[in-house]
Parts: sequence; C-alpha cells; structure tokens
Amino acid sequence: WYHRYNIILHANLIIQRINGGGLIETPNLRAILGQAYTYRAYALLSLVQHYSKGYLIGSPSTDPGVPVILEPQTTGPRGTVQDVYDQIGLDLEAAISAFQNATPRSSGGPETKSQLNINVAQGIKARYALSKGDWQTAATAAVAARQGFPLMNESDWKSGFNTNSLPEVIWGSNVIGTETT
Repeated sequence: WYHRYNIILHANLIIQRINGGGLIETPNLRAILGQAYTYRAYALLSLVQHYSKGYLIGSPSTDPGVPVILEPQTTGPRGTVQDVYDQIGLDLEAAISAFQNATPRSSGGPETKSQLNINVAQGIKARYALSKGDWQTAATAAVAARQGFPLMNESDWKSGFNTNSLPEVIWGSNVIGTETT
C-alpha cells in the first residue's frame, strides 16, 4: 500500500510540475511525462486489484475502490472501483500520447529495459483491459506492446526466465550482482 502510494506521490509531483507550465516542452520532457503517467496507472491498477473487489465479479460503480490521488499528497477519499479504473484509463491514454512524440527509450542491453516507454504503457493497458473484460482492447494493446520484441527461441525459454536480456522482456530491472545482497 505505502509503496504504491509513494509511486503515485512522486508521479503526481512530476505531472504537476510539467503540466504547470514554465518548462520548455521537449521530446525528453514528454518521455518523462509519459513515464510518470504510466507509473501512476501501474500503481493504481496494482492497488485496485489487491485491495478491491474484482471488476468483473463485483459492481464497479458501487464497490469501494482505493483512493485516487491526483495531487502531490498522500491521502485522499476512497472512490469506487469504477473511479479507479476510469483514472487508470485516462493515465494510460495520456502516457501513450506523451510517448508518441517523445524521445524513445535507448535501445541496447538489458540496462535500458528498466525505463518505461510506450511498449510498457501498452502492456499495462493490455492488463488493465483484461481485468475489465475488454478483450478487444487487451488484444490490440498487447500487439502494440510487443512491437520490437521478438518471440524467444527454444533455448531462450529454457534458460530460466531470470534475466531481462531475453528478447521478449519489455520492462525489467537489471540487477547487478555486485550492487545487491
């Protein structure tokens, strides 16, 4: 709970600062804005899936959701599941829009996969749509998310799924052995 709302707090700080004006809009700034919206959508989706009744098994318009906090603060009123899903959808569309005119994520080794990009936003959109039962949107977003990420071959999928250097990994942490316990 705390970790996800900490992500939302910092995403809100970035979104507010960028959307507040005074900054020159550049492709790099749009990439940062896209990442902030994606992080907020990711955190809200995680929260609503863990702490609320499922969208498809409940009544989203009346079931209690989690607080949707859009300002740089740490508390807010609890809305409905539908309120949360509506905000997730808005955030994902804002993220995808920002990424479309942004500096693309660096390509290269696994170290670049820790940064969010349009593929990650599309992947989260696919998960969001799946959890709502919106199968067509989920399929379309999943296809968009996979662009540029070829399927693994047999030796890749037999390797143990323990590295983000695999070609299908869209977003992952690059754990450096000398920097972790």
